[in-house]
Amino acid sequence: MAEEQSDPSPEGTVPRLTFFRILCIATFIWSGLGSFSYFVFGIFNDSLGPAIKASPFMMEPEIVEMLLKVNRWFFIFQAIFLSLSLFGAIQMWNLRKFGFHLYAISQIMLLIVPMLFIRGSGETLPQAMVSGIFIFAYASNLRYMH
Repeated sequence: MAEEQSDPSPEGTVPRLTFFRILCIATFIWSGLGSFSYFVFGIFNDSLGPAIKASPFMMEPEIVEMLLKVNRWFFIFQAIFLSLSLFGAIQMWNLRKFGFHLYAISQIMLLIVPMLFIRGSGETLPQAMVSGIFIFAYASNLRYMH
């Protein structure tokens, strides 16, 4: 005898997909930590340089030297676009399509900003691939958003 399973969600609501939740949580973590760290580095750029150079945990001095030479506005713009990305993910968590558009635009801007501030920023392709995968994954859930 087959038992009927009742839908535990109230009438008129859309059940949240597990994969969608994982995407949102990953974005909350990545964008939240990124926006905080870029903001801190942008504000305290001058005073953090010597502390980072003196750190026993510094593994790649070439990258650190390059980042210390970058204009502080790079870090501030990155923090702004990561914050907008986080806000977009929060909107998508609440099933609002506006959040998807905000997230997608922020991700595109996060790819453009390094090209404007860092000469020879060659890591754009891997970042573009990850951003593209996330944008595509979020886009596949647009039908649940309003």
